[in-house]
Parts: sequence; structure tokens; C-alpha cells
Amino acid sequence: MLNHYVFFYLSRNKTRIEKISQPSLSAINFPEDIVGYRFFDGTEETRDGKTFIKVEKILSHNTYFGIICSLDDVKYSFPNCKEFISTMEQSTYPMAVLSEFGDLYLLEEGDSVI
Repeated sequence: MLNHYVFFYLSRNKTRIEKISQPSLSAINFPEDIVGYRFFDGTEETRDGKTFIKVEKILSHNTYFGIICSLDDVKYSFPNCKEFISTMEQSTYPMAVLSEFGDLYLLEEGDSVI
């Protein structure tokens, strides 16, 4: 059965998925350590006693809470994040978001930052 879910990006690069009644902001309770979110539809599958969620359809781009950073901003402020900088350099959309918790996330075209 197809269900609605929200995928939360949390501080310290943690994530969480919750089943929701509808893909809207009114249907979710935001965690205190939220960095961003996106909605999707999926189905649950159980294998070897573990439940997995198979993504069937992405319903929204990512929405993040933080500050937009250019590649130059990241190179200047986070020179030791060499792997992240390298990924940004190879990206067709080299922008990132810095969360209030100090986490960096690579932005994709269509993502928004609040």
C-alpha cells in the first residue's frame, strides 16, 4: 500500500523518516534538531524481520533551514572539508547550506533554503 512520508535531515548528519497522513507542513511535527525535509510516497517491505521503505515517488525538493553558501564561502570557512569541497567542485549546482548546528549539505537545483 502506498503511504506518504517525510524524510527529515537532522543535526550531525542524522536522518529520520516518518509516515504522515498527507504531504503538507500541517501534517508534521518538526523535530528540534531539524536541518531540512522532503516529502515522498513509498511502500513498506519486510525482509528478514526488518522493515524497509521503498521510495515510489518524490513529492518535493529538499527544504533546508540555514544559510546558503557558495563554493568560495565553503573553501574559506571550512578549508578542512576537502571531500565536501571536492564534491561541490564536481557538482553542476555548486551551492551548499550551512545549518544552525554547523552541518553542511550540498544543494540540488530546485532545493530551497529558509
